[in-house]
Amino acid sequence: MRSKTKRNGRTPGPDLTCREIVELVTGYVEGTLPGAQRGPFERHITLCPDCDTYLDLSEANQRVLLHRGRARLRQVLEDAFEDGSHPA
Repeated sequence: MRSKTKRNGRTPGPDLTCREIVELVTGYVEGTLPGAQRGPFERHITLCPDCDTYLDLSEANQRVLLHRGRARLRQVLEDAFEDGSHPA
């Protein structure tokens, strides 16, 4: 079982604070987090159940947003073809 003991925003052992994880999670989920930060990020996630849960939620949100964006784009394209406003 992972330790939940935190002092000053840190979980024992990680290179990054929980606050820093929150700032970096979008880049990690989108695959744009620089390689030098990936290792410390992943180490923190394995040691901190709260940040692991936050990452899971961020990944789920990303999937929902991508799905909604694709659905909206599909609707816009269908509407454009139906009303004849698409380029020939």
